[in-house]
Amino acid sequence: MADIGDEPTDKKLESKQSPKGRASLFRIEALQARNELRVVGDISPKDDNVLSTVVSVASVLGLLIFVFCLIYPFPVYVDASGVIERTPADAVISSSMPGTVVRLYVNDGQEIAGGAAVACIQPSAQQVRPASQPTGCPDIGGNAFALHTPTAGTVSLASLRETDEIAANQPVISIQHPQAKLVGFVLTDPQKATAIKPEAHATIWPAASPLSRSTGFEATVTGNTIDLGKGEGEPASRYRIRLEMVSAPPPSLLPGMPFRARILVGSRPLYQYILPGRTGA
Repeated sequence: MADIGDEPTDKKLESKQSPKGRASLFRIEALQARNELRVVGDISPKDDNVLSTVVSVASVLGLLIFVFCLIYPFPVYVDASGVIERTPADAVISSSMPGTVVRLYVNDGQEIAGGAAVACIQPSAQQVRPASQPTGCPDIGGNAFALHTPTAGTVSLASLRETDEIAANQPVISIQHPQAKLVGFVLTDPQKATAIKPEAHATIWPAASPLSRSTGFEATVTGNTIDLGKGEGEPASRYRIRLEMVSAPPPSLLPGMPFRARILVGSRPLYQYILPGRTGA
């Protein structure tokens, strides 16, 4: 048998044909010192085509996902909760951002609807758990606040769904009962919801109660809604409102009834806010 080194050069680089006539491509390394040929690897044309197809498909999908993320109008979610005691009222989301959508859930993760069970809304986690107290506006940890059904009537969200847009001052939490009283509600929006100030607490007094004019405001409840307007110079960040009734028993806030409130961040009073329907300086 002739030595492989004595074969002609054109036969050294010749393709090897399979029994069915399909060519298998060889990567061949020439060892000049010994004038030998050595097969280093075998790459099938079929495998190469499959790899190219996978890479092409992955590239196209990645490009489509990137373009989708650029053009899709992802909504800004507003997490809101209300605390209702015995009688109905409307909790209002006032948003300065068009296209704002609301996201509220009950215990099993479903949206709150008519006849909702007692639940505790956790704005940060966008889920709820059962409330531990029957009345008031308790902070149950994790920025969670309770939503209580009245002794009579039903709770609803004004037929809102998660993708519905809400206009400024549109009622979100509503309870149907002839004797309305709003104990308090919490509004959390990481973007531009019209509210007060990060971690601000508004404490409501009856209008006849003494209150320093430098730290409080007066307003009139209209249409069973309370609109805590955003003050001038407010940062567009995370806002939270907490309303608490401090007298015993808590006074009812009925349409046309004036009230006063003092806003605190921790123990420090903030400047005065001017609300729609304000009744005095």
